[in-house]
Amino acid sequence: MKIMPNRLDRGFYMYQKEFEDKALEVLRSGWYVLGNEVKSFEEEWAAYTGAKYCVGLASGLDALWMAFRILGIGAGDEVIVQGNTYIASVMGITMNGATPIFVEPDEYYNIDASKIEEKITERTKVLLISFPNNPTGAIMEKADLEAIREVVLAHDLFVITDEIYAELTYGKKHVSIAALPDMYERCVVLNGFSKAFAMTGWRMGIAAGPAEVIFHMNKIHQFTTMSAGTTSQYAALEALTSPVRDEEIDVMRQEYDERRHLMVDGFRAMGLKVVEPEGAFYVFPSIKETGLTSMEFCRRLLQEQKVAVIPGDAFGSCGEGYIRCSYAYSKDVIKECLEKIAVFVAQFDLNKNAQQ
Repeated sequence: MKIMPNRLDRGFYMYQKEFEDKALEVLRSGWYVLGNEVKSFEEEWAAYTGAKYCVGLASGLDALWMAFRILGIGAGDEVIVQGNTYIASVMGITMNGATPIFVEPDEYYNIDASKIEEKITERTKVLLISFPNNPTGAIMEKADLEAIREVVLAHDLFVITDEIYAELTYGKKHVSIAALPDMYERCVVLNGFSKAFAMTGWRMGIAAGPAEVIFHMNKIHQFTTMSAGTTSQYAALEALTSPVRDEEIDVMRQEYDERRHLMVDGFRAMGLKVVEPEGAFYVFPSIKETGLTSMEFCRRLLQEQKVAVIPGDAFGSCGEGYIRCSYAYSKDVIKECLEKIAVFVAQFDLNKNAQQ
């Protein structure tokens, strides 16, 4: 099975009649934003996640900045966020005038409760976490989240948890901090359809949380974006209610798991150190032994072997010395790229540089 990047037609052809019937129904209804289908979609997502209330949004970034706005986060406030994170996480903070305070990850790319507590000041209002993680593929175990819960409760913090890769874990089941005792009423959970449901181009985000927070997020969304497009919400509703939903996600997860092992084994074979990711679809190998910076490595690899990867410091200063590689490509493409990266890496004395 090959799942090519940016190809959405596989799912379309499987359910072509349903998609076309629904599209025609939307066009004839005159409801291109809001409407009963939006309400149905939000209810289905709440049921899917076990949440009480949720709101459909046009993107995860919309969910981030609106959640911070509703929580009253602004100039002078601080939001603690993990050091290795996707740039949109930081944008959601700074768009509201607040200051991101970074917690550096441990050797397994997780964040420790004691390090979070060290960063808390009288200006700290919110903790933002993102697991399974982009760029590292790290996940958080229940015991680690329980320790973080104790810190959150002790300092009366609110938590925003980005769980866009929740369905894509390997060997271990994702645990949400919102599911722990006394946490639901102080958490907003963010998710969407671009990863596990392969609906990137449909632009559908979702936020679930306490009734008051979701109510006000919905109001802001109506006066800014109006709503996520009804057509996209029809499609998302179909994805949620499909009788083969779990089967399709399992097929995708199994395929990604095979590619994950292929990529991890490939990097280790060429002498690069890599922590095996347990979620998402990224590998975050160290390239420190080459003696190059992340940017130098990426630039030269592109010029010499025509392979593009992302410099680790694009996700924070703690990512310097690493690169992010996605395995959301076919196995043939992954194998070809690994071969070219191996040729590139072979010109460096990894053992010598490691000893320096």
